[in-house]
Amino acid sequence: MFILTRFATMVLSFLTLFYSIDNISQTKRVLMLSMVFGLQGYLFFDFISSVLRSKRESSTEERAKVTVSTNKTEKPKKQKKKESDLPEADQNSAQSSPKATTNVNNVRKAKVK
Repeated sequence: MFILTRFATMVLSFLTLFYSIDNISQTKRVLMLSMVFGLQGYLFFDFISSVLRSKRESSTEERAKVTVSTNKTEKPKKQKKKESDLPEADQNSAQSSPKATTNVNNVRKAKVK
């Protein structure tokens, strides 16, 4: 809508200054038209720049959110404890004493051989 309004303003100023007003000299018409076109061009450029800037900022924020969410999902994987092959009762005894772990491993190796 903003762009359409700027274009319509430029067309109306051109039609008004070149066809409707007869008592203004040619140099004044050109000067007035250049001022109107310059102002409308500046407003148009400023509008496009702000739209592009806001899109860049929103895409940067989305990328930051994605990287933060991927970092959050990696943390639970690192904190996850290793599951053991031992039954629950042996796992509890293995955590309480380091000697129990070595004895259980030795027994298993002996059974496998």
